[in-house]
Amino acid sequence: MSAKIRYEDNIAIIILDCPEARNALNLHMIEKLQAIVAEISLLNLRAAIFTGADQAFCAGADITELRNKSPEKHLNKIQIGQTLFQQIYKLKFLTLTCINAMALGGGMELALAKHI
Repeated sequence: MSAKIRYEDNIAIIILDCPEARNALNLHMIEKLQAIVAEISLLNLRAAIFTGADQAFCAGADITELRNKSPEKHLNKIQIGQTLFQQIYKLKFLTLTCINAMALGGGMELALAKHI
């Protein structure tokens, strides 16, 4: 898994759900979150809540994905992640982060992209 969404009372609840990787931001997770953000940006929501499943909110970059990659590939992934954070920041409704456990590196950046 990577991320899932559910709706309650005109509120989107986005759950990072890859516990085996402590909800790390691998490329699949980032792409899934971008798709979710694109979906919810078209809706008339009151708020969106981002949280993590299991033992972490988000452990940041997926280190296993970074091994043996060129500096250009690292930079590309960082830019993709920063684009996601900007997309979240620009949402027209209230966004909240529920940090239920560790938020490291890019995970903290993801948390800080929200209003609260």
